[in-house]
Amino acid sequence: MPDVLLLERAFGPVGAFAALLVILGAFFYRRDFLRERKGLRDAHERRDQREERFIAVIERHAGASEGLNKGIEYLGDSIRRTEDQRARDTAEIIRAIREERR
Repeated sequence: MPDVLLLERAFGPVGAFAALLVILGAFFYRRDFLRERKGLRDAHERRDQREERFIAVIERHAGASEGLNKGIEYLGDSIRRTEDQRARDTAEIIRAIREERR
């Protein structure tokens, strides 16, 4: 902090008061600026954390979707095999009936 008497001698009483006001104003302006900057940095960090959590959720859902997709494919293959077996069985039954009629 500057010496008040030195300021008063250099600028007079009004000048010394004005210089002190400028110094105090600069101090509080810088303090508020740094506080706001810290708040913005914290907000950016919170946003980054939310984005990381969102990405993690998407990755988890993607894994679950892949598992579900595999399950659906397996079910479709199973249904196709069952239908193919039924078709073969039906064809055998029809052949057996035709042979009996001969």
